[in-house]
Amino acid sequence: MHDEYASCQNKVVPILLVTMINFSAFVLVYVPARYHPIYFIAAERLSQPLKAYFILENPDTVVSQAISHGNVTLYSLEDTQIDKLINAHNTGSIKVKNSYYSVKIAVADKFRHCLNLTCI
Repeated sequence: MHDEYASCQNKVVPILLVTMINFSAFVLVYVPARYHPIYFIAAERLSQPLKAYFILENPDTVVSQAISHGNVTLYSLEDTQIDKLINAHNTGSIKVKNSYYSVKIAVADKFRHCLNLTCI
């Protein structure tokens, strides 16, 4: 009886180890791919400029869509430079073709919980 228990125990440990390794690999690959952040870029037209603003002579597609539609949803900021420009100029107030806008960027998780809002 003791030999059967020892034999069974010797089989269970490797099975548990392989199961834990497979589960860990699944979590490391699946979870980040499934729960990537979502970026919301909103542009609000201002009647008058704020004290600090920068001129955006040639806005990219993302900024143009935000200006036209009020906001844009993105899964990556690779298609726009507005986040870098906001940080560089330390303001989200922009001038595009003689109009002034306030641009804000919000980051949310897959469940739309707001993680960070750049209130500029």
